[in-house]
Amino acid sequence: MIPLITIALLAFTAAAVLVMRVARPGFGYSWLAAAIGALLAWISTFIWQISLPQTLTLLHWLPPSIFTYSPTLLADRINFPYALSLTSLALAIIWTSAARSTTTGPLAWSSTLALTALGLIAVLAGNVLTLLLALAAVDVLELVNTLRVADDPASSNAEVIVFSVRMLGLGLLVWGAVVAYAAGSVLNFESMPPQGSLYLMLGVGVRMAAFLYRQPNTPHPGLRRGYGTAVRLISAGASLSLLARIPGGSIPPGTTTWLLFFAALVGLVSGVSWLRAPDSLEGRRFFLAGMGALAFAAALRGNGVGSAAWGSALVFCGGLSSLYTVHQRRLTIVLLAAGFMLTALPFSLTASGWLGAVPGSWAFWVLLVPVQALMLAGYVSGLARSGQESLENQPNWAWSIYPAGLVVLLSSGLSLGFFGWGGARQIGVIPAALVATLLGTAVGWFFWRIPGLRRVVRPAVRSGERLASRSAYVFRAGSTVIWGLYRTLGTVSSVVARTLEGDGGLLWTMVVLVLFLSLFQTFLR
Repeated sequence: MIPLITIALLAFTAAAVLVMRVARPGFGYSWLAAAIGALLAWISTFIWQISLPQTLTLLHWLPPSIFTYSPTLLADRINFPYALSLTSLALAIIWTSAARSTTTGPLAWSSTLALTALGLIAVLAGNVLTLLLALAAVDVLELVNTLRVADDPASSNAEVIVFSVRMLGLGLLVWGAVVAYAAGSVLNFESMPPQGSLYLMLGVGVRMAAFLYRQPNTPHPGLRRGYGTAVRLISAGASLSLLARIPGGSIPPGTTTWLLFFAALVGLVSGVSWLRAPDSLEGRRFFLAGMGALAFAAALRGNGVGSAAWGSALVFCGGLSSLYTVHQRRLTIVLLAAGFMLTALPFSLTASGWLGAVPGSWAFWVLLVPVQALMLAGYVSGLARSGQESLENQPNWAWSIYPAGLVVLLSSGLSLGFFGWGGARQIGVIPAALVATLLGTAVGWFFWRIPGLRRVVRPAVRSGERLASRSAYVFRAGSTVIWGLYRTLGTVSSVVARTLEGDGGLLWTMVVLVLFLSLFQTFLR
C-alpha cells in the first residue's frame, strides 16, 4: 500500500533527526535530513493517484472472538486532500524554518514529522477503532511536547484543560461507536446508524471547541509559528476528516436544523474575531473555528466532499497565514492567490462546498455565506500584517528555501481544484460563491488599506463576544470541573508516592500486592 510508504518516510525521518540530536548534538545536517524526508513524503503523496482506493489492515488482533475489529487504513478520493494538505504543511513548516533558525531546532522538526505521520493515520482511518487510536496518539504527543516547552504554571494548566476537553470529545466518539455496536451495526463509517452518527459529529464539535480556549502565549514565537502551527492544524484536520465519512442524511432533520444554526452562529462570531485579530497567531483559533463551522455545516447537508474541501482549505490557508512572517511585496501578491481556495468559485478547492442534499438547508446560506466571506476577508487583510521576521541575517540559501516552502503549500492547494479527488473540476453553486467572494474581497481590501477599521468595529464586535462568552459558560464550567479533578488526582498521587517512598513503603507495597492477588483469585473463581 503506497500510503504506508509516506507514513514510513515521515516516521523514519523523525526518528533519524531525533537520533542525530541525541547522538551528535552539534551535527549540522539535522535540518537537511528533515527537509529531504518531508520532500520525499510530499512527493510520495501524489503517487497515491496510481491506485485509489486502497485498503490495508495493519494488524490482526487475536483472539478474533474478542477483537472483532482491527486497525485498518483506507485511502480514497475523499480523504486524499487531507493527506496532501498534511504532507504539504509539514514540508512548508520545515522549509520556512530558515526564518526561525534561532527559535526552532531538531526536536521541533522531529515532532512535526511524527505528528504528521499520526495525522495521516487518523485521516486514513478505515474504521472508528483506527480513528480513536490515532487521535488519542496525536493528543498525547501534543500534550507531552507542549508541556515540555511550557515554562510557567498557567501555560501547563491551560494545556491540561485543552487536552481534557479533547478527551471529552474523544469520549463522545467512543460512545457513538458503543451506540452503533449496540444497535448491531458494523463499526465502519458507511453503516453508522443515526444515533452513532450524531455522537460522532458532537465529538468532532467538542474537539474543535477546544481550539477556542485562549492559551497563554509562549515566549518562543518561532515555536508558535512552526511546531505550534503543526499542532493546531494537524489536530484540526485529523478531527474534521471524520465528517467526510458520516453518511449523508443520517442525522434527524430537526436535529440538523439546530446544529446548522449553532454552526452558523459559531462561524459568524469566529469570523468577525478572525477579521479583527491583531495578527495571524492571535486569530488562528478563530480561523480554525470558522472553517470548522463551514465543514460541519457541509457534513450536516449531506455533502461529505464539501466538508473535506473546507477542512483541507483550513490546513492550506491556515498554514500560509501562520508561516508567512517575512514581508515581501512580490511574495504577498503570490500568496493572495491562495484566497482562491476560499472562494468556492468553479475549479477552486472549495467549489463543492455549497452542494448539499438536505431540504431547506439553503435557508442557512444567509448566515453561512457571510462566514465564508469573513474567512476570506481575514486571510486577505492578514497578509498585510505579516513581517515580524527577517532573512537578512540568514544564509543565502534561506532566501530561496523560505518562499519555496510557502509556494509548495500554495500550489498543492490550488492543484486540488483540478485533479486528484472527488471534488476536483467542480462548478459548485456560483451565486453563493460570487456573493461570498465579492463581499470577502471588498471587506478584506478595506481592512488591508485602512487598518484603523479594526478599532472602529470593535464596539460592534463586543456584543458578539459577549454572546460567545455566555454561550461558552458550559465549556468554562466543564473546564473548571476538569481542572479540579486534575488537581485532586495530583494530590492523591502525591500522597500515594510519599507513602510508598517512606519507611513503610515496602509494607504498603506488600499489602497492595496481596489485595490484588486476592481480587484476581476471586475473579478466576
